[in-house]
Amino acid sequence: EQCGVVTILPPDDHENPAVAHRLVSAGKAIHGVEIEVRDVASGAPVPVGQPGEIWVRSAQIMAGHVFVVVVPEVFHELNPIGTVLGYDDAGRDKGNADKVAKTLEAHDSDAQAIIDHLRTLPYCSGRVGAMGFCLGGGLAYRAAMNPAISATSCFYAPDIHSGMVPSSAGKDSLTRTPEIQGELQMIWGKQDPHIPPEGRALVYSTLVKAGVNFT
Repeated sequence: EQCGVVTILPPDDHENPAVAHRLVSAGKAIHGVEIEVRDVASGAPVPVGQPGEIWVRSAQIMAGHVFVVVVPEVFHELNPIGTVLGYDDAGRDKGNADKVAKTLEAHDSDAQAIIDHLRTLPYCSGRVGAMGFCLGGGLAYRAAMNPAISATSCFYAPDIHSGMVPSSAGKDSLTRTPEIQGELQMIWGKQDPHIPPEGRALVYSTLVKAGVNFT
């Protein structure tokens, strides 16, 4: 695996005896990067000082594959800029509340703004794809309806089958599936509690009926 820069060891750390231990490390995670050391067998976090496998969560991973990556703040209208919802009960509850407070049409506008921005960048080819996980998977599916999107990967996308994210009548993502023109990849877990087998079957049959090129 390769990625962009994920850690930094600034000059102040070289000169500060209080953090001399960092001189024999790769530094500390830069802004926007989450790093954990996990047990290779179980995947559980290991105590400080114990060996394990390095796990990195960051858009830098995709950027390392020579993609120009844009990560939007999905609920920018509902939270202060820079808000990061935690992976805990409070973060989950806030995310679920925000999910039903913002319409799919507002997400459509966000996707178009991202596309417009990318096409102003001299180092962008102009070919645009979308990718998302969980809620982001459903939003990537929605973004795929924009004719500018060439390919989309949706991981564990909930709510497509249920229409839980609000939209105008007849404008939900399932109904608009025939508008997807690019190639689509859908990945779900067989035991994912957020989308039951019948929900996955409904999305599958809708894609087949619409003639979408998908895997």
